[in-house]
Amino acid sequence: MLTSLVNTTLGITPKTIFDHNISINGDYNIGDDYGLTFTLGATSRSDTYDRNGVASTGQQVFGVLRHFNFEKQDEIQYYEKRNIAGVYGQAAVDYKDYAYLTLSGRKDWVSNLSEENRSIIYPSASFFSFQQLLLLI
Repeated sequence: MLTSLVNTTLGITPKTIFDHNISINGDYNIGDDYGLTFTLGATSRSDTYDRNGVASTGQQVFGVLRHFNFEKQDEIQYYEKRNIAGVYGQAAVDYKDYAYLTLSGRKDWVSNLSEENRSIIYPSASFFSFQQLLLLI
């Protein structure tokens, strides 16, 4: 007896993604010596995975790949949904286009994490000066 697997998803799109993002940017000179650039934004994403179908095993007549031609039909049913909402920002300050300080952060809220760990924060900071680069040479 030949064993085979036949899958059918019944025409249902298994994965749906909605992704939205909005941001505002700015670039300003503060006096003659300082500059400021920034980005602020928000994002939301929804992922849905919905799969329905049949898995059949135990093919009876070789070459007939229809579910009725198999000894056993098992239902395939799987559903998963996740929503993520987040806010983010970045600001960079420069002194005479010579030294740069950049601060950024992001906070996400994820629906399928446990309630006590549902939000995640990603902070970042960096500093760069051309003098540091010249010391490396």
